[in-house]
Amino acid sequence: MIDTQNFINRQEIIDTARMLKDKHVRYSLGAKAVPPAIPKELDCSGFVRYCYLAAGIAVPDGSWHQWHVSEPIDKSQLKIADLGFLYDPNKNSEINHIGLYLGAGKWIHCSYSAKGVTVDDGKVFKYFRRFINLSRVPEKHLDTSPNPPKWMITVTEKEKQYAVDSIHVLADLGYILNPSVHIKNLYDSPENWAQWVVLANMAKEFGKKQS
Repeated sequence: MIDTQNFINRQEIIDTARMLKDKHVRYSLGAKAVPPAIPKELDCSGFVRYCYLAAGIAVPDGSWHQWHVSEPIDKSQLKIADLGFLYDPNKNSEINHIGLYLGAGKWIHCSYSAKGVTVDDGKVFKYFRRFINLSRVPEKHLDTSPNPPKWMITVTEKEKQYAVDSIHVLADLGYILNPSVHIKNLYDSPENWAQWVVLANMAKEFGKKQS
């Protein structure tokens, strides 16, 4: 394994995370941004990716992908800017959640429940990991575009299938009509796959059919 940790500016990553908190960046599923543009909204994996991009480090979008380009570490090995995950995606079909280690037992993450970037204690995450085989970001990609370059967006067939199944769940519950139209839209914009899974989970939890 190639050791690429030596060019990570961990403090810069954490300084960016704190800046986004100070800017009151809100949580929004599927929201992404590329530095130096300062976003109004991000989701959890978009928050992690933005902070690493600001330090000139390329990491993929999506918590599933971030899990699979990282390796497990023991809690005692944690350094600032390491990763915390709520679920193991290989064992749990729920949407994962990811944050950055802030130090002193604290984590910073973009949280749906907190409605934005927040700091929490060490109980929020169960799995600890560190990115491996990192590469630098070409400067030309760090522009003011609010959307990530296409080369950074990778959606697996498994993720798209989660979304398709979720669309069918929502249709069965009566929340949406014409699921085939939504499935077509999904394949046109696969980066939005996670929102369908979240919506289906919420619909099943509340158990109410829209009138």
